Amino acid sequence: NGKLHVELEHIVRAVTQDGKGVAVTIEGPGGKRSVARADYLIAAVPAPLLLEWTLSPQLPDAQRQALSSLTYGRATKAILRFTRRWWRAQARPRAFATNLPVGAVWETAEEQKKAAMVTLLAGGRASDELRALLEGEGGLAMSKRLRWLGGGPREAPQVQWVTWERDPWARGGYAYFSPSFDPALRPLLARGAGRVLFAGAHTSDGYQGYM
Repeated sequence: NGKLHVELEHIVRAVTQDGKGVAVTIEGPGGKRSVARADYLIAAVPAPLLLEWTLSPQLPDAQRQALSSLTYGRATKAILRFTRRWWRAQARPRAFATNLPVGAVWETAEEQKKAAMVTLLAGGRASDELRALLEGEGGLAMSKRLRWLGGGPREAPQVQWVTWERDPWARGGYAYFSPSFDPALRPLLARGAGRVLFAGAHTSDGYQGYM
């Protein structure tokens, strides 16, 4: 019927393939398992999760080594929603890289007429610092920390945030290649294995590091 159906809160546990198709064992809420069948499977999950799947046949040793050699960086992202765009002024930039605990700062949805939102993205050590601020200070305190953008409002914004290294289904904000990663293994990250194909930022040559 052309409609896409998305199953939330379901976990892939195993993938079996042969010359005719793919069978995916899925665990739903409450632990009940079922099997979904298809011609192909596109696996667009972080490498640590993929390595926990039971695959039959198994991936080649070199490909498993490539996936297990990836390092995942820490990242906390927050979106602050205000009632007005108090940071706007003529000729003032709308995006900033900082060495502050708030990380990088930019206006969100700037092409929408009424949206008044700012995004914060902190990586590495700053991820821990931003998370601690969000947990301990609340929205109004975050507004005060952004007054260098142009004065700052007196209102407490609505705040939505996530720390990806604490998300069991992400394990980190982005994959990166540490000095210990063998560059010769990189093409294996995107190489399909029979009827199982791989996608995600870690498989991209041009956009690696973006989710």
